[in-house]
Amino acid sequence: GYDSKDLWKHSLAVAFGSKILTHSDNSDLAKEAHMAGLIHDVGKIILDSHIAEKKAEIESFMENEEKTFLEAESHFFGFNHADIASEVCKKWNFPQSLSSAIKHHHLPSASEGNKLSYILHMADYIAILSGIGYDSDDVLYELEEGTMNYLSVTHENVSELVATVTESVNKISI
Repeated sequence: GYDSKDLWKHSLAVAFGSKILTHSDNSDLAKEAHMAGLIHDVGKIILDSHIAEKKAEIESFMENEEKTFLEAESHFFGFNHADIASEVCKKWNFPQSLSSAIKHHHLPSASEGNKLSYILHMADYIAILSGIGYDSDDVLYELEEGTMNYLSVTHENVSELVATVTESVNKISI
């Protein structure tokens, strides 16, 4: 049920944000971060038809239980879109660090210190702050405590990143 244009814009925003958050101190990490941002939500595409079948149940669960879409995925399927995307990365022989980062992009503290998972998480948050999201529960998205410290990001940086990411996406998408 996702609008493909919204998913694409969100993926672009996370890719740009991820690349910027590497601080260009490592061009290999910047490339990997950009790629991870583009494909971090590929699991949503794969789950789309299954979610459509249970749409009313999922919406009711989210509303009645005050749960996020991510929690609903796990509740109804036993896994979520990040788990699926991580498995796709493994099948495509992407680096383990990328697969792990995508798997943990909603909870980077579970990644055993994978810097890319923190970068993706922060970039996802920035994309949503920029208004470049597509889930009905985007207002519930929370940045995991410690993420900004881990990445040495300040509140002033967040404002600048929101503006830069928004501008970057607007330049490339019509």
